[in-house]
Amino acid sequence: MGIYINAKCQKCGFSFSDGYKRSALNSKLGLPFIKCPNCNTVSKTGNQIYSLMNSWEKRKYFFIQILQTLINGIAISLILFMLSFFLKFINESTTDKEGYVILIICLIVGFIVSVIISYFYNKITIAKLEKAYKNKDERYFADV
Repeated sequence: MGIYINAKCQKCGFSFSDGYKRSALNSKLGLPFIKCPNCNTVSKTGNQIYSLMNSWEKRKYFFIQILQTLINGIAISLILFMLSFFLKFINESTTDKEGYVILIICLIVGFIVSVIISYFYNKITIAKLEKAYKNKDERYFADV
């Protein structure tokens, strides 16, 4: 389940998101204004670049990212644990203790992978948005 949005120009209906897209958790990180390429109408997005966020918005952003990283870590861990069954690391002769060790290893690896992915994703996203805001070169960017 998720929420699907179609960000459109309020004046002419141009779709900025190229149709319905699944929205991420509401972190409010993004460009603050978008300019419609059809009618040149400038609209507020309700988003903000990281450097212009106040301390509360930055804490909220990091809380959401930590929550998302935990969810992703659990998902990756479960996938690794199920994969261990298919690869026959866990079978009928595996003791409970060995099974728990494999589960703990899967949890550790899953969370490490999730943290690494989240770190680089956020670093790249913030840098890209900051550059777009500074250089005014984003496709739909407008500074008001």
